[in-house]
Amino acid sequence: MSRISLLSSAILLLAICIPVAVSAESLPRVGIAEFESSENPQLMAVAHQVRSSFESTLQQLGTYQTETVPAFSPEVAGQEPYFELDYVIFGSIQEDSGRVIQMDFSVYSREEGQVIHRYQDSIRSVFELFDAADYAVLTLLGAFVGSNIEFGTLAFIWSGIDESFTVRINGNDVGTDLESVEVLAGVVTVEIVQQ
Repeated sequence: MSRISLLSSAILLLAICIPVAVSAESLPRVGIAEFESSENPQLMAVAHQVRSSFESTLQQLGTYQTETVPAFSPEVAGQEPYFELDYVIFGSIQEDSGRVIQMDFSVYSREEGQVIHRYQDSIRSVFELFDAADYAVLTLLGAFVGSNIEFGTLAFIWSGIDESFTVRINGNDVGTDLESVEVLAGVVTVEIVQQ
């Protein structure tokens, strides 16, 4: 093989490999802040579930690096640990004096120095709360990523040996001994790992 063709092969290989390495490290960093909630245990549980939903949905998209961070407000954007993040998702689930539940979620952009997307809703019944929270996640993230986000459900029927198993979706552990899991609609890689 001549020097020129060897050099051409090396340059082509670098041209293919470098963008992959750079793009993996240059994914936008999104902080998922702890949501403020009333002391009501149901609201605290929903706040935790919403935070988990934001994080797992962004992870499934595969186009963002996510990390959990303490409660956030735009006034603290320049402080540790927020100043290295490109975006922060934050908000609250509160019950007002009339027992109406107020949901308020936002996406803050460090580059723009302001909230770029916001979702607010009032729920009058605790029975509507989980569905309303799921809708809030899909709506806010849809606006953030610029496309409609839909989910499907994978159901697992265990009929083998009585051993524990872990489910991985697109390389991420999503749980152990699951009966079902929600995944983003589209093509996913599912791994079942027996322990």
